[in-house]
Amino acid sequence: MRFKDKNAIVVGGGRNAGRAICRKLAQEGANVAIVVKGNMENAEGTAKLVREAGGKAVPIAADATDREDVFRAVKEATDALGPIDVLSYCIGYRPESPFLDLPPETWRQVFATNVDGAFYFAQAVLPQMVERKRGSIVFTTGLSAHQGRGINKTHVGASKGALRALVHGLAAEFGPHGIRINAMAPTNISVLRDRNLYPDNRFPSDTEDDSWMNRIPLRRRGTPEEVANAVVFLASDEAGFITGESLQVNGGMYMS
Repeated sequence: MRFKDKNAIVVGGGRNAGRAICRKLAQEGANVAIVVKGNMENAEGTAKLVREAGGKAVPIAADATDREDVFRAVKEATDALGPIDVLSYCIGYRPESPFLDLPPETWRQVFATNVDGAFYFAQAVLPQMVERKRGSIVFTTGLSAHQGRGINKTHVGASKGALRALVHGLAAEFGPHGIRINAMAPTNISVLRDRNLYPDNRFPSDTEDDSWMNRIPLRRRGTPEEVANAVVFLASDEAGFITGESLQVNGGMYMS
C-alpha cells in the first residue's frame, strides 16, 4: 500500500475527481481530511467511502479563499490525523465570459479560488513538511495552463498559468527539503457541476459534439478515477524523482 500510515488533505474532496482521489488514497492506506466549502453532506458521503476503504476520514468545511479559514482547517486535519504527508488541491472556478465583458469581481474570484487558495494551503502545510523533510503537493491545473485557446476563458487560463508557475517556484524552493510539488492537468473529465457557483449563466460548456471530441485522440471523456490515478501516482514514492512537473490527463488533447 503506497500510503500506509500516511495522512492526506484533499481540498474539493466532496465529489467528482476530488471524491475519487480521497477514495483512491484510502485504498492505498491513507487517512484523509476532506475539505469542502460548505456542502458537508457531500463531504460525509466521501468520508463514508474513505472509511469503507479502511482509512480514517475527517470532513472539514473551509473556504479556500479565506486564509484564516484555511489555516484553521489544516490545524483541524493535523489534530485529528497527525502530520500531513500529502496535499491535493482539486478545486477550480472557471466561468465563461468574453474578456471585454468580464467583470473585475469575477476576475478576482477566479484568482482567489484557483491561485490564492492553493497559496494559502501550501503555506499552511509546508512548515510541517519541512520539519519532517518529506511531503508531496499536487495542484490541479488544466489544459488552459498550457494552451491559450479557451474561448471565453482567458481569465481562467491566466489563473491556471499562475498556478503552474507557483508549482515551479515551490518545487525549486522546497526540493532541498525533500518535498515534491507537481501539477495534474486534466481536461474534459465527466463531472457534475454546481450551477449555483456560476452567476449570470457563465457556466462552462460541456459539449460532446464531434468537433470537440475529435480534438481528443482517444475520442472520449476522462473519468474521475483516471484523474485520481494520476494524482495518487504523483503523490506517491513511485514518483519520487518527479517534481515541478505538469502531468497531462486529457486523452492526448494537449497535442491537438
